[in-house]
Amino acid sequence: VAERAVKRISEQKYLNRVAIDAFHNSARREAVERISDQALLERLALTSDSFPIQITALKRISNPQIILQVLRQEDSTFIRKIAVSMVRDEVVLAKIVLNDNDKEIRSAALTKLRQRSGSLFHEISQYALIISARNNLKRKDETSSLIQAATAVQKISTSDYLGEIAGSYRLNSNLEKNVFKAA
Repeated sequence: VAERAVKRISEQKYLNRVAIDAFHNSARREAVERISDQALLERLALTSDSFPIQITALKRISNPQIILQVLRQEDSTFIRKIAVSMVRDEVVLAKIVLNDNDKEIRSAALTKLRQRSGSLFHEISQYALIISARNNLKRKDETSSLIQAATAVQKISTSDYLGEIAGSYRLNSNLEKNVFKAA
């Protein structure tokens, strides 16, 4: 009922009020989908305590700086993945791949970077895989790290990169098999 009532509102000032103050999330979400005030959308994306409202607002933001702010501040991996999907700058995506602490976020950024498929970004994604393999090799005592490193190494297609990894680290026999399979 509340959602249907919001659909009949046409004035932005009332939609803004509903987006902030309505009791029902469905009414708030309907208002957020229709408001044009970017400052309010940005505030909701950064501070809303309701995931549906935060996600709806985030998807409507046009300011790349706010999207990056959500990426830096947000705890929810789900919301951060949405923010990664909205990043347009390939250099920023590469930085996320190389520096973010969350494996799922790094993976989402790498996937998006690969979809861009320019030669420079192919090189960046290859380099990111090297970093991933190296980081996993540094934790040799963990079986899962070795498996992750082997998976990263298998994805690398250029023998120069494989030589760089093989030359930098002493690999165990299981990992060596994967390196030579990829080459």
